[in-house]
Amino acid sequence: MKLIHGIFIALFSLLAKSLFVALSVSTETETDVETYSTQNTFTATSLEKARGLIAPKPKESLNAESEDALFWETNGNLIRQARLEFDQMYSTTATMREKNETFPLTFFNSTLQQYQIEKRMIDETLYDAIQHMYELVARGKDIEEEEEEKELNEKLLQDSEDILRDSLFIRVAPDVYQCSLFTDYGVSQIRSYLNMVKTSGIPTRRPNGMNRYGIILQEEHSSGSIGRSSGGTTMIDGSVSQRDLSLFYHVLVRDFVRPLSRMLFPKYLESIEYKNGKASSSSSNDVESYGFTIQYDANDSILGSTSKQTQETDQKLNEHTDASLYTMNVNLNLPEEYFEGSAVYFRNGIEEKNNATGKMYYADKFTTGTALFHRGLISHAAEPIKKGTRQNLVVWLMGKDGYVRAVPYDESKDQLMSVQDRWTRSFKNDDDDGTENMRKGDGTCFLGDTDSCASL
Repeated sequence: MKLIHGIFIALFSLLAKSLFVALSVSTETETDVETYSTQNTFTATSLEKARGLIAPKPKESLNAESEDALFWETNGNLIRQARLEFDQMYSTTATMREKNETFPLTFFNSTLQQYQIEKRMIDETLYDAIQHMYELVARGKDIEEEEEEKELNEKLLQDSEDILRDSLFIRVAPDVYQCSLFTDYGVSQIRSYLNMVKTSGIPTRRPNGMNRYGIILQEEHSSGSIGRSSGGTTMIDGSVSQRDLSLFYHVLVRDFVRPLSRMLFPKYLESIEYKNGKASSSSSNDVESYGFTIQYDANDSILGSTSKQTQETDQKLNEHTDASLYTMNVNLNLPEEYFEGSAVYFRNGIEEKNNATGKMYYADKFTTGTALFHRGLISHAAEPIKKGTRQNLVVWLMGKDGYVRAVPYDESKDQLMSVQDRWTRSFKNDDDDGTENMRKGDGTCFLGDTDSCASL
């Protein structure tokens, strides 16, 4: 009996010690994990947690800019952290690049000391014409004293701009123009990056208050503080700030969308005043941009498609105006991606209270890489898509804090921006409008830290 009692006591003591050790290890492990998570905000768990989020499905198709805002505000930082982590994985893993068949959309021009879009992505004739404009602008900057030479150069710029517009752009309707922007190769590369965003598993927010399917593009990607981009632009919760894609978008706006829009709609840009060779004021009418993608799907490829499935895609866009000074809308369908319907039309009568009374103009041959440029206040719509899918990239340009100029400036009072200034890439001022050049070594690195910028 005593022997059995002794064995029982020994076993109980051993069990108690094991339990104490287990509890100690468990407590220590939980503490270590908690400390690690607190000290390391960009851990693998950020990507895992973001992928585990169940994003609410977009529902409304009118005035739904703030739909499910609480979800995106609550998870905004987590999603940004996850994108930074995914970016690091993508940038350092060559096999991921090969798997997605993607290559950098931009390159660093050591002569100009700034990033540029690959020439083979842009329509060759348009690219060469735009580069010619920049060469003339550079020549004009070297003319300092001779007023007569300045006037001659401004006339040369104006003539070159007229040739560019008249030879490469088709006038679809009043204040609506069309041109070939991206090559098939360019579209395929952009789509590869967009597909990578889609397959990353990280939730994305609806593009605007009407379109439910697509993504919001963040112009600047910050590796610094969460919530603000390196250029001072507010980061939108749920937007996409993928490194290469964001850099491409920034250069696209700076080198193509903004100067071409200024060329097409010069009456809505105020002149720039200079003091001691520096801009004392700049046109604030188009310094901000908002980019997004949209998708229309007829659901004809879905076997046994039901009415419920049909309602879960965007098939048309009702007549509306944009919250922009001017808009660029480019077709991102691959050449083999056929679709029927989804015609884009514009309504004349912008100054009328009832745009529905105006004449309708249709954009013909809105094919792969084709871009439409129009004033935001022009009423327009997309008719129902009947077969296939249509994907587009849209860029809105507007003034500071969303200001949209509706009335033209007075040309007779020298209020209009000069051609030279319309084609100047950077318009930096004391207020920092967020459109500074992305240069190495000057403290304005695009990504917010010089090391990351230099490694692009």
